[in-house]
Amino acid sequence: MDQLQAGSKWAKIIQPSGEGSQDEEEDEDDDNGEEGYNTVIDDEIKKELTSSTSKDDSTMASESVAISLQWLDKLCGITPTTKRGHNIYMACMLLIPLIPIFALITQNVILLNDIIIRRTDLIDSEGSVERSDEAAWLVSTLQKERSEALFSLFVDNNIATQISIGLDLKARFLQTDKALENVKNWRSPEGSEMFRSKLRFQIRLDDFRKRVIENNETNADTSELVVEDAMGFYNYATRVLLDDLTNIIRSSNGSSTWRFLITYKNILRAIESVGIEMSFGIRFQGRGNLVAKNFGKFIEQHKLSQEYLLQGEAFLTNMRDDLKKIRSTKDYKAYDKMYKQLIRNNTITFPNETEKVDSILNYFRSSRGVMRQLRMNINDIRIRMNDVIRMEIFSVQREYAFGIFILAILFLISPMIVLLIRNAVNALQTFSASLKKKVKDLRREKRRAETLIYQMLPKSVADNLKANKQTSETFDSATVCFTEIDGFKDIARRCSPLELFDLLNILYKTFDARIDSNDVYKVETINDSYMVASGLPERNGDRHAAEIANLCLDLLFITPGILIQHDVNLRLKIRVGIHTGATTAGVVGSKMPRYCLFGDTVNVASRMQSTGEAMKIQMTYETKMLLDNLGGYISDMRGQVEVKGKGYMDTYWLVSRA
Repeated sequence: MDQLQAGSKWAKIIQPSGEGSQDEEEDEDDDNGEEGYNTVIDDEIKKELTSSTSKDDSTMASESVAISLQWLDKLCGITPTTKRGHNIYMACMLLIPLIPIFALITQNVILLNDIIIRRTDLIDSEGSVERSDEAAWLVSTLQKERSEALFSLFVDNNIATQISIGLDLKARFLQTDKALENVKNWRSPEGSEMFRSKLRFQIRLDDFRKRVIENNETNADTSELVVEDAMGFYNYATRVLLDDLTNIIRSSNGSSTWRFLITYKNILRAIESVGIEMSFGIRFQGRGNLVAKNFGKFIEQHKLSQEYLLQGEAFLTNMRDDLKKIRSTKDYKAYDKMYKQLIRNNTITFPNETEKVDSILNYFRSSRGVMRQLRMNINDIRIRMNDVIRMEIFSVQREYAFGIFILAILFLISPMIVLLIRNAVNALQTFSASLKKKVKDLRREKRRAETLIYQMLPKSVADNLKANKQTSETFDSATVCFTEIDGFKDIARRCSPLELFDLLNILYKTFDARIDSNDVYKVETINDSYMVASGLPERNGDRHAAEIANLCLDLLFITPGILIQHDVNLRLKIRVGIHTGATTAGVVGSKMPRYCLFGDTVNVASRMQSTGEAMKIQMTYETKMLLDNLGGYISDMRGQVEVKGKGYMDTYWLVSRA
């Protein structure tokens, strides 16, 4: 049987389902119109398929109004069609929009409060940055003073060296005093009486300078003690101030400036470690060695400085390029080279005093150059940090202005919205009753049309057709089945047309009932031929062959038990043919559209049925292989069968489930 026969020869039984109890409660006009409904099925389907989009839009708009009416009626027992219901409904409809308006106003007030808090935090952050900048400058000057003071202790008798590097301790003391004086808000770091006030720290600093540095004893017995005292004093002072600077940074807000502040602190810590390392390095070269404790501190400070620089890169990624440039400078390379040279052994010797002084001088210059470059980097961080703070403050102020604007708009449009809703509700109440009935009618007609469409077409295909999407599709693997009553022509000659119709109706109803138990789609019926397929329009992997096999075995089992009313002794027998392969499916026609299958797979499946035997299921090699892969089925080899257009093909009998 060639499935490409003319469509006029095919027929399909369509039985629209009833509407149920809900529709029975509608007006009697619904029942009277049911009789003429089936006469315009074609026009109704065409209208549904071509204009579903506009219909859905109007339905949604109408249903939204109807739902609002039903909600008030069911929940409160208020009918909007009465005068009392009009008044209550009006009050409710005016109250409903005021709730979201009030919520928007509340939300904007909360947002404005958050914006004000953010702006205050940013201003506080700016103050924290300023305070940290003051403290950082004081720490920087103390670090420079420590470096030059310790260097002067080793070259105190070498005036030429001091002049060559521009060493002037008095000028350096004045710079430190000026930095201390510029600290506006002295925080009085805890842990030492020396830092109780700015004046007390200034007095202790001046006293230390006079006692240790300006009145330096140069004999060998006391020089080491002087160096230890100088390093201890300056290291303690810078450590306390840096800890206080850390507290300032930690107390700042969570804005984007915190990364800059943390990097700012880490670079300062790195400079401090480089300065302490330089102090130990100068002592190392001046004395020729370091005690084990100081040698460990020398290495520790170098490692700390490198770790602080790495942390700076982690918190502020654009610092990577800046630090890379610093590491490529001549000063950094000389500083790092001397460090590596010093840690090879715990001792170092020089041929003469001049070379020792030159080595100390070069080490001092390179270390000071590294610290100077890091301080320049700090200034860049400070500039970028100020830019970020200004941008954030500007952004917050803009958000604040926008929030005020939105709040003003809400206060202005709220009365207008109330008036508009009042007028709309008045207009709505004039036709609410008729609209409710129309919505019900439209919804009922839509359900009927959809029921008819889903009976004639697969749901997914019908939905695509309604959405003006493509319905034709090629399936790489699907299984098609044909069944036919054996000896149907003889049976038809012995029956009247009505008896033949009853026979086919009973048979197809029985077959249709079995389809629901399997993932199978009924495609067409023609006379006594029954065509089904699996794997389309919904793909099911490789299960389509098993679904068709299960259905065919069920049909083969139940067919002999079907009783025919006009001939109770008649026992029906069917031939079944199955083939698996690629096929194309799609909707054909606009009048009574049908979902049809095309391709060689359909023809081969039809030939498997026509060349088969009664009460047997003949299948091709492709179907058998797929069932064997799935497992659970028993089949026998039939042999080669001549198939029109295909030649000889190996076929098999599907016997049963395993």
